[in-house]
Amino acid sequence: MQLVSEYYKEKVLSLDKNDRKLVEFPYNFDDTSIEKDLFSWKLISGKQFIECSCEEEAKYLDVFIKAGRREVFVPKNADYLKEILPQLLHLKKRHDEIIEDKVDGLLSRRLQEQARRLIWRKVFRGIEEAEEALVEEVMR
Repeated sequence: MQLVSEYYKEKVLSLDKNDRKLVEFPYNFDDTSIEKDLFSWKLISGKQFIECSCEEEAKYLDVFIKAGRREVFVPKNADYLKEILPQLLHLKKRHDEIIEDKVDGLLSRRLQEQARRLIWRKVFRGIEEAEEALVEEVMR
């Protein structure tokens, strides 16, 4: 099974820097919902929100927020985003099923959450260096 991080690296990090944008998530941005307002889509957590150009962008960002990421590159092309999103959602669902199976035996909710975060951190460990170089490139 392909990892979410491998798919992200292959489909998004490989894009030209002009074809992707960096989105940073606010601190304590979790337990999200996606809502449509008059002009755009919003990914909402409490009183904070991220404005998105389309529903697919909100769903894409939600995948990475729930995986514990604090920032992520997003394809600028909405059609390309629609193309890659179904496989990303499928991979995330499979990862969640496997993770739930592993942490289900832990009695403490706190330990379950810590285990989930640790597993997701390990999933993304391999791409962090490549991503950091790209972030530096964007900041220049």
